[in-house]
Amino acid sequence: MGIGCLFTLLGIPCLYYGTEQGLFGSGNQLEYVREALWGKPDAFNESHPFYQAIHKIAAIRATQPALRYGRLYFRPVSGDGIHFGISKTVEGVLAYSRLLSDEEVLIVANTSVHSVWEGHVLVDYDLNARTPGYELLYCNHEAAAEAHLVENPDKISSVLLEDGTISTGPTRAVKIKMNPMEIQILRNRI
Repeated sequence: MGIGCLFTLLGIPCLYYGTEQGLFGSGNQLEYVREALWGKPDAFNESHPFYQAIHKIAAIRATQPALRYGRLYFRPVSGDGIHFGISKTVEGVLAYSRLLSDEEVLIVANTSVHSVWEGHVLVDYDLNARTPGYELLYCNHEAAAEAHLVENPDKISSVLLEDGTISTGPTRAVKIKMNPMEIQILRNRI
């Protein structure tokens, strides 16, 4: 999940060598430290799960200009589809979009290690006026639930803004269900 965020946030992603092999720099055996890769035959394992995940996420970043050049907007979330705000709990939901021209790439991460999260993520209302839905580009869980674009033109939704004020009006949101520690990278279908 952390690597997915690293590759989708602003800036150039930078991984410390050995991360792709699951090394984390502590332990009692030589294989626990990154230097164990130096000179060891077959030390670079391209079938390691971390390597495979990094490879997939890097390929998505390479094919999505919005992830490399787009503006970043944190997205309010809601459990009921009407009251939106930034998740403020320790085990919350991190949601943000990268926008470039008419493309929106939405990244949603459930940081809870125990709880499933089901709710709505607010997306750009005007940009998604003709969007039939969102497609899943990446998920770190095998059985990701399908994300649906939901429009509330008649219901008045309230959005708690960062300065504490409340804005109301029609909304477009992506309805999503996520497992604990799940990240999804989605793109609007144009």
